[in-house]
Amino acid sequence: MGQRARAARPRQGARARLRRGADGPGVFEVKRRVNDVILKTRGKVPRDAWQRLVAEPDAEIDPRVGGKDRRAVERFLAIARGMHLRPFTVVRYEREPWFSRIDDYARVTFDTAIRAQPTALPTFALPERGWRALDDAVTMRTLDSLIVVELKFTTQVPLWLVRIVERLGLCRRSFSKYGTSIRAFYEAPSLRRPIAAGGWR
Repeated sequence: MGQRARAARPRQGARARLRRGADGPGVFEVKRRVNDVILKTRGKVPRDAWQRLVAEPDAEIDPRVGGKDRRAVERFLAIARGMHLRPFTVVRYEREPWFSRIDDYARVTFDTAIRAQPTALPTFALPERGWRALDDAVTMRTLDSLIVVELKFTTQVPLWLVRIVERLGLCRRSFSKYGTSIRAFYEAPSLRRPIAAGGWR
């Protein structure tokens, strides 16, 4: 199960977010888009140390965090603290990843049971009641499959992956879990208009 907390969209499309698996460390991530390519820097912080970093503006990075992890965390904190970012929502979902045991140039993930809960606190420990589904037909504005499939690769698209997409007739669509959660909790209902086929626009 994955959980993500996003704060805002700082400078030129970059996004700072905090991720955590079911019982794993905190992952401080800065994500940005360059044309059609997504670039990410990630730094892991031990489970017992990540919360203090985002809760206390002057907290120092745990000495156990070093190398690439430390540089990525420093970048995250520079953006988050410099722009006074704060948590808005926590997004939770079930992820089924498929990847090679030989190399890591491509992988496929399937995300289901996507849900979110608003929060102003730097924590993933939220009550079980209060979660709102983000993959229902109304929120997704479609009656099609409600599974988010992501095809990820490090360089160019592998030919075998292109053939699978063509064979299955998959169509590329954009879907932001965080953006959808913000609209669900903070967008005025009057901005949505019903359509005859059901759902909202």
